[in-house]
Amino acid sequence: QKAESFNQPLIEQFQQELGSAGYQISQYTPDGDIVISKGELNQQHLVIAIGSKTTQQLLESQLQNPILSLLMPRHLADSLRALYPEKKNWSNLLIDQPVERHFHLITSILGKHQQTGVLLGPYTNNMEASLKKAASKTDHEIITEHISDSDQLTQSLSNLNNRSNVLLTLPDPVVFNRNTIRGILLSSYRSRLPIIGFSQAYVKAGAIAAVYSQPGQISKQAVNIISDFFIDNIFLQKDYYPNEFSVALNTKVAHSLGIRLETSTAIIDKIKKAEQ
Repeated sequence: QKAESFNQPLIEQFQQELGSAGYQISQYTPDGDIVISKGELNQQHLVIAIGSKTTQQLLESQLQNPILSLLMPRHLADSLRALYPEKKNWSNLLIDQPVERHFHLITSILGKHQQTGVLLGPYTNNMEASLKKAASKTDHEIITEHISDSDQLTQSLSNLNNRSNVLLTLPDPVVFNRNTIRGILLSSYRSRLPIIGFSQAYVKAGAIAAVYSQPGQISKQAVNIISDFFIDNIFLQKDYYPNEFSVALNTKVAHSLGIRLETSTAIIDKIKKAEQ
């Protein structure tokens, strides 16, 4: 499916790898609300949807074909599954990293037993239990602040700055967006509170590190999921987290906070060892 320009490297690599694996590919571009030719799509053995918008269009059209969605945020996958519980042969390769992986990143940079602050908004509120479980499993403690809108951000951030020694960010658009990112980074920097981001862009803006998956890593995993699917025409999981990942680092900000960062390769090795 057609997607925004930042997804283009994934689409190109994915098509190349699918072709190399012997699959025949037809590309469709949904226009408007749902002007997808269901007649043409019905002839496909599997439909790949890039992003949540295309996925929702396919689900609304009540397409019977199996669907694999790529680049799906976890919170949108959850809400769409609640809206379309009858759709069984549909799986997601999430854009989110596994929760424990963020804590392994913190361990590899700052060591264990960190007081980890987390701002939870409407899209991430339901993650508190899994965050606590992951923190406990990796020998960390989490301190959470819940907000329902960005007006509560300043006070909640102040509370976390006083009680935490690292701030873990999660992809919640109410908490972290283009209007709030600068204020969060500046406030944390003044408090000498290092931030663990959830994207390369956040690290460039001032977070000290983040785990993320590159287009090639997502593409490779997607092809493996498809190969597994065609063995029995069933997805092995409802949702897949990225297997392969990269680490982005901001050594300049880390140095100014008195934190010495190892190379991204060394940090990745530590995380993979911890996950094993």
